[in-house]
This record gives sequence, C-alpha cells and structure tokens, in this order.
Amino acid sequence: MPSLKVGIHEWIVVDLTVNNPIELWTSGLSGCVGVAIITPTRAFVTHINSAITTQNWENTVKGEFLNAINQMADIHNATACMVVGGQNPTLYGTVSDSVDDIMNDKTKDRLAVSYIEHKSGVKVSLVGNRPSIKVISNLNDEPPSQGTLNSNTGHAYCIAQGFFTCAAGSIADLV
Repeated sequence: MPSLKVGIHEWIVVDLTVNNPIELWTSGLSGCVGVAIITPTRAFVTHINSAITTQNWENTVKGEFLNAINQMADIHNATACMVVGGQNPTLYGTVSDSVDDIMNDKTKDRLAVSYIEHKSGVKVSLVGNRPSIKVISNLNDEPPSQGTLNSNTGHAYCIAQGFFTCAAGSIADLV
C-alpha cells in the first residue's frame, strides 16, 4: 500500500473508500503535535508546528483546524481521534484540550479522543479494510521510504490539503 507523508504545519484529508487505499502519516514531532481522525469514509492527519504559541493556536490555528476537519463530509460520524505530542507539553496540552472539545461537539460526545505524549508521529492505515490509527514511536514504525509520497507527488489521493498560518509550513521531505 502506498503511503503519503504529511509535512510540518500541513493537514491532509484522504478518501478511504477508493480502490487504491493509502496510508496517511506524519513523524518527526519532536516539539510538534500530530492529530489523526478517521470517519467511515475519510482520514485526516496534521502535523502542527511547535513554533506556534498557545495564543496563536487559540486565535488562529484552532479555527483553521476546525475548517480543515470540516472537509471530512462525515466528521460527525468520526470513529477515532488521536492527539500525539512530542516534547512540548504546553502546546500538546492546549491542542489536546481543544481537539477534545471540538470532537465532543462534532460527535455529540460519542467519541473518546486518545492521547499519547513523547512519540514521534501518527499514522492512519487500513487493516482488513478497516481504518485504524497507530502511534509512530521511532523510525522502525514509519512506512518504508521507498514509494512514499507527499502532498505534491500524492496530490491525486488528497481530497483536501492545506497549511495552517502562524508558523512556517512545508510539504514533507521525502529524503
């Protein structure tokens, strides 16, 4: 299965119902925060840059995050959400609290968000035709680099894609 890596401060939504499924992931979180959400038909992954402040999150990126996940037509039916933090407890706590509030609102409190700190990344993949979210703890957990795509080379898989403001963003480096 091909994989698509999400870059820094980037977010991507893919369709899980197509005949060519793709693994969606991000890593290298160090001080950054990754968020993965799955619905019956969509997957969302973002890599939030550690350079944003709590104020930037609250004033700008939080609203942009909400707009991004609204690109998932069935967000109200989300089946899983995971927030993964690197080494920035302040940003991780702020994003975690916000994502919990947002997902509780979107799913009418039917979804329990999962949280994990001090990890390298997060990925969404299909296991037996069912989407699942897994933590990337180290390089061995990442998909193979051969054949990995980014939002430019894997654009055909993206339903929606963008970058949050308030910090530098870039497509994933595949080297």
